[in-house]
Amino acid sequence: NDPGRVLTYCSTLGDMLEIGIHNMAEQNRQAVAEREANQLRSIQEFRSNHSESADPDPVELKPVGLVAVCVGRGMAEIFTSLGADEVVVGGKTMNPSTEDLVSAINRVPAESVVLLPNNKNVLFAAQQAVALAGKPVKVVPTRTIPQGISAAMAFDLDASLDENYDRMKDAADMVATGEVTYAVRSTKTGNLDINEKDIIGLADGEIRVAARSIDEVGIELLKLLVDEDKEIISIYYGEQINADEANAFLSKVEETFPDLEVELHDGGQPLYYYVFGVE
Repeated sequence: NDPGRVLTYCSTLGDMLEIGIHNMAEQNRQAVAEREANQLRSIQEFRSNHSESADPDPVELKPVGLVAVCVGRGMAEIFTSLGADEVVVGGKTMNPSTEDLVSAINRVPAESVVLLPNNKNVLFAAQQAVALAGKPVKVVPTRTIPQGISAAMAFDLDASLDENYDRMKDAADMVATGEVTYAVRSTKTGNLDINEKDIIGLADGEIRVAARSIDEVGIELLKLLVDEDKEIISIYYGEQINADEANAFLSKVEETFPDLEVELHDGGQPLYYYVFGVE
């Protein structure tokens, strides 16, 4: 983790002719994220191929379908349980293309589709997909996974496309999002002096907390997100956190915020130790 020390020591032993430095931890995180993406794509392809071969008869179209973008096995399962017809792999490390979104939209057996990008970097591709899809599409401009989950909970199969858009956008706007990750480089932002590998907390995309402890950053970040109008804290733990660690953190959150309802979910997301939705 400190290549400078390694090079300094090696220089005392002899001349160095070729030097290569690689962040293997980051390579591993990218490999895990890519493997997860491939697994989800395989599931989607299997479902598509299986449905085509097993049911050749025309499928009756429902009025409105739902497509969501996310990354992480747990996140995908959450959106599927909330009624998403298609889950497209994407997010911080792998943004889906417009073609990916259009393909997912056109696979949905519905006359129209609501699309949840769930990331600010996916919004542009989502808007392009509207013009290219073979059916009416409304993009609810969700910029985070918690916003997308709240929007999906407001989805109503019996409502029209426009009605669903209004309901889901209102639900997404009620959510404050927190993310706990680590700093890839030393930097300064506002009053914070951040060192490489520090744990950092982002409130709606802005770095607001930095420390050495994941739990400490998580609690301090939640204190910034919670106000007198908030009632529910949803915690989604990532692939780098095990269930015991997540439950221990849950206890700390419940102790810190005794008047709020706190939920814990296995999100399985890469890069982010915790993602919070506060509403």
